[in-house]
Amino acid sequence: MTYLKLHQKFISWPLICLISFLALQVILTVFIYSKTVNFHYKLQAVQKSVYEVDAKNTEIKKQLFAILDFKDPKAFASQSNLIPDTKPEYLVSALH
Repeated sequence: MTYLKLHQKFISWPLICLISFLALQVILTVFIYSKTVNFHYKLQAVQKSVYEVDAKNTEIKKQLFAILDFKDPKAFASQSNLIPDTKPEYLVSALH
């Protein structure tokens, strides 16, 4: 004759703890993956903006060098309506 026990525990505490731990690990793994992907996209956006700023910096340097390029000073003087000084006076230091 077999007796049925109605209040028997089929799941023990270590098994409940293990299942809870695994469920928590899955949730944390999904959360960390989500944060990593978001960080990757933000990093790509920052890199793109850095490249754009670098390109603008290069353009500005190119314009500056074009302005300050004195290959032909006489042509620059004629374009700027400058008159050559025939008797220039230079600053002389007091120790000289």
